Amino acid sequence: MVPPGYYWQWGGQFENQRRATQRLSWLVPLVLFAQFVMIYMGLGRWWLALVVWFCIIVSISGGFAMLLWYGANLSVAVWVGFIALFGVADDVAVVILSFLENTFQERRPQSVAEVRKLVMEASLRRVRPLLMTTATTVLGLMPIFLTHGSGSDVMQPMAIPSVGGMAVQLIAFLLAPCLYCLAKEWQVQRWRKPEPTAAP
Repeated sequence: MVPPGYYWQWGGQFENQRRATQRLSWLVPLVLFAQFVMIYMGLGRWWLALVVWFCIIVSISGGFAMLLWYGANLSVAVWVGFIALFGVADDVAVVILSFLENTFQERRPQSVAEVRKLVMEASLRRVRPLLMTTATTVLGLMPIFLTHGSGSDVMQPMAIPSVGGMAVQLIAFLLAPCLYCLAKEWQVQRWRKPEPTAAP
């Protein structure tokens, strides 16, 4: 029992954690919204920005899977790691979608078969640079991820979601061309004029 006239309150590290969590509760959605706006401004089409967002969601799921596997809790350092992941997770989708858009502007397919062939050709040409980008990012984070020295209790939680998210970038590499191909197939089928039939 607390004597009359006395009270207690949380302070120190717990109070800092609580304030940081409250700040991140609006900062993370703001970062995602700003990222969507910048992607839309860069690509010029809202559905391309949505495709990039789907790829970001895949990376976020990889980050949470790594947290579950590693047994880490959702702390401020982890959320900072997720914010960093948001910044690099869209690289794969933006690179391949930009290349696909440029390719389709140069060569305009007129059928579904041509769309699929062009998407396949353009995607295969981006395999090496995208794998190099993902590999260098993951390898750059491994020293932080595997360290056990001074400060590792802060640095490791920041690296865990980034490593997990970048490790599943192969799924994003497959997802972005597939969604782009579906959209272009729908556009070709919508714009294609029906062939005239001979009168009986």
